[in-house]
Amino acid sequence: MFQAKLLLRSADHRPPARRMNAPPGRAACRQCPGGTPQHHAAGRTFALSGDAFWVVQSGALWIMKLDYCGRQTPLALLGPQMVFSRRLVSPSGYYFAQAETDVESLVLDWPQIQRSDALTAQVNGKLVDLLLHMEAWLALRCRGSTVERLRDFLLLLAEQFGRPGPRGVRLNLHLTHAQIGMAIGKERVTVSGAMGRLRADGWIREEADGHLLLTWDLAAARY
Repeated sequence: MFQAKLLLRSADHRPPARRMNAPPGRAACRQCPGGTPQHHAAGRTFALSGDAFWVVQSGALWIMKLDYCGRQTPLALLGPQMVFSRRLVSPSGYYFAQAETDVESLVLDWPQIQRSDALTAQVNGKLVDLLLHMEAWLALRCRGSTVERLRDFLLLLAEQFGRPGPRGVRLNLHLTHAQIGMAIGKERVTVSGAMGRLRADGWIREEADGHLLLTWDLAAARY
């Protein structure tokens, strides 16, 4: 289950449990009976409506809210085996999803879920994961320091999209500074400055392919 306290463990302990592919015990919805598979190409958007539940099988999917002023606010960034439904948010407002990468998902409707006690329990557990994810995201946006917001957001990404290695955790997902700024409520140029500070202080490194490597002790960074 997603941990509300976002800490990367030291190299002497077990690495974080999240991977791009969920562990077998977390992948129970991969073969949901009656689910409808969907493919969403990177950059594609689609509305969230009705009683449908989306189970992300692979890739990264933004959940966004469009307010009456036309402003887009990210609510979550879903990774493999995370679940979302329009039923979880306010009935007012327009909500949509946008594929950050190519996304494979499985769509279930509420009556399908209700017919199976086991499936209901699985989906409920994943919805708890989602609520903790959204709570952590909201908490980091309340921090005053841009560097601390960025640090916590990178730790959040590591829980979803991190691959542990001997030198730290590599993020398999690449986001632009503008996207990170949108996620943490800061301007792109401010994020670039904060990223430079974390890099200069040795908390993060950029690999040859542009992906970030987070050091094991990033959670200890204080600003």
